[in-house]
Amino acid sequence: MKKSRFFLLPCIASLALTAFQSVATGADDASFIAVVKTQSFAQYNAIVPALIDDEDDEGRKPIAFEIFVQGTSAGSITSGSFTGPGSVVASSLSEDGQRWFFEQDFDKKPQLDSSFPSSGDYVISVEGENDGSQSLTLSFAGDDYPNVPFITNFEALQVLDASVAITLQWDPFQGGSTDDHISLYIEQEHSPDGGTVYEAPNPGEPGALDGTSTSLTLPPGTLDPGSDYTVQVGFYRIGTPDTSYVEAVPAFGKRTRFPIETVALTDTQEPSLRESSPSYAASDISDNSVIMFRFDEPMNQDVDFSQAISWSGIDAAKFSYSWSSSGRRLFCDYADPLPLATTIGWTLNPITGSSGPPATRLEDLAGNPLRNASRSGEFTTASTSSAGQPDVAWYYLIKARYFNQDASSTTSGEDYNVHVGFGLNGLNTVFPVELTVPGASAPIEMDGRGGGSRQEESASYVEKSDFDAFLANGSYTFGFNSFNDTPRSVTLELSPESYPDPPFIQDYAALQVIDSTQDLTLNWDAVPGPGADDYIVVFVSNSEDREVFFTPLLGQVGDVVSAPLPATAISVVIPAGTLPPGRSLQLNVAFVSVSDKDTVSYPGVTGSAGFATVTSMAIETGGDAIVPRLDMLQVNGSGQIQFRVVGEAGITYTVESSDDLINWTAEYSESADSEDGSGLTGYFSYTAQGNTESPTRFYRAQEGDTFSSGDD
Repeated sequence: MKKSRFFLLPCIASLALTAFQSVATGADDASFIAVVKTQSFAQYNAIVPALIDDEDDEGRKPIAFEIFVQGTSAGSITSGSFTGPGSVVASSLSEDGQRWFFEQDFDKKPQLDSSFPSSGDYVISVEGENDGSQSLTLSFAGDDYPNVPFITNFEALQVLDASVAITLQWDPFQGGSTDDHISLYIEQEHSPDGGTVYEAPNPGEPGALDGTSTSLTLPPGTLDPGSDYTVQVGFYRIGTPDTSYVEAVPAFGKRTRFPIETVALTDTQEPSLRESSPSYAASDISDNSVIMFRFDEPMNQDVDFSQAISWSGIDAAKFSYSWSSSGRRLFCDYADPLPLATTIGWTLNPITGSSGPPATRLEDLAGNPLRNASRSGEFTTASTSSAGQPDVAWYYLIKARYFNQDASSTTSGEDYNVHVGFGLNGLNTVFPVELTVPGASAPIEMDGRGGGSRQEESASYVEKSDFDAFLANGSYTFGFNSFNDTPRSVTLELSPESYPDPPFIQDYAALQVIDSTQDLTLNWDAVPGPGADDYIVVFVSNSEDREVFFTPLLGQVGDVVSAPLPATAISVVIPAGTLPPGRSLQLNVAFVSVSDKDTVSYPGVTGSAGFATVTSMAIETGGDAIVPRLDMLQVNGSGQIQFRVVGEAGITYTVESSDDLINWTAEYSESADSEDGSGLTGYFSYTAQGNTESPTRFYRAQEGDTFSSGDD
């Protein structure tokens, strides 16, 4: 039940909030002031928005507290600060042009409310060039968040003609009035200046969007052809203002960002290969696997594959080929099981080729051939056969609510999630897997990140009303488009709602001083009145939300604990050497009430749906954390140096270089995921280019992801 992305496409850049700006109404040094609590969402399909995931949003967290002071001109405000109720620490505002602001973001809402309560007074003080010292007081009248902005014409916005007017539409702001505000910003992806290309009018300006607006139309030519954009729509419920100086308001906001794309006038960009599955040099690949190539744009599907792809170690004539509906994925299905213990090689566009028809090369719809062709790779199959197994191994859908536990009690985490997943018995044996949620007119394709042997996703919400609005209780249908089995559609009933009581974990004090070199027995209070199919899930995650221990769900087979824990269990043993030393970890115990279990509709496969209540607790292991090791493997004739970084499995490390041991430059970051002799350690390889300008260069590995595209 790891919490991860939910049906997401590749990440797009985040937008900074400049939510409330206003027209200056006089000679005041400031024009508008706001104190805001916000929740940030992303929508990547026409069905479900969800809280942003910092894994996909360049580290930005979904919950925020913000103070905003808009000056009437550069330098009109010379300083600003604020104080708050209770333990809120007095803080200064930071300058950004005419704006002075404070922002702090959080992973969870209880963290926000603990740091910045919704009761009590927030006093904002500013020093103006002409007005001198000014102070005003704003108060939240309890939590009063709006609904999540939901884009209703999402699909139409993915193929836009920039030469005509473009309308963005969203569901109504529930309870929104003319006193409330809707913000809208558009930012061009990969823009050289990185600026906002469109901003809806601000409060007080002609055409400003208030809480009754449901659409906005962009004039022709606002956007460039052949470009990707990020749009952010924000709903802000305005509280009681303070007008003693200038208009100042408290507000609760929810904002949703989503991608839009305009069609190019002329396509001259060569397509790129984004992924091959199996991956390069992969081993022990199941013989019932299907080979998949993923490209970064739709491809020409009229191809003579005997010319466009060459194979080694296998009979090329036995392959059949099919494209995904988007034309971005190519599946190569072998007529027989893949030969065992064999290294299979492939080359895309082995010859120059032509456009045809049919094309004798892989190319995009405009006839541009694959970039950097020819492209080659290889993998090695397993020595034992998996042929005859069902293409699907298991599938599940769980709605969960989260609680936090300290030494004596559990409290609501104000955290609601749906977890959905499936496992395959071979790589890419099913495509696509489609999930239809209650009330939806179309399914969601669970394949946003390519192929593989499993996919597990989640969508998170702070408020149960949002959770149930987009993912209601009822019938959920999985559509399995299988290569080897008969395609199947299976419906699971997630109803009636039956969340168990929160688990209570025992031995709190002992779990703060764990000796990870010894077996650890976790204990919890018994589940009251469990059902026959109910079960318990225990998982431990590190600081990067990677699971270091877990027990399986229904239908799964685990590595450490082989079968799901029955609902009657009151303990589980984590073997010595499983948890990393010297770490703060998160322990989670989930009681799962199963509402539906199906072992008939897809023979040999278990599907299940249910409601879970999860209790999370911070735990600590003693000892020293694993220190990364940088091994130099070889130096080739071109001066390139190949390193292996060995460190703690599931932790990200950065390779840095220096010419003087003082100034260090980040070169590459990756998680140490591949096994390297111990269950606690992993590794990754990196090839450095060296430095022809310096006779000596030093390298080191540091924990953390400090690399960015600007680090060269």
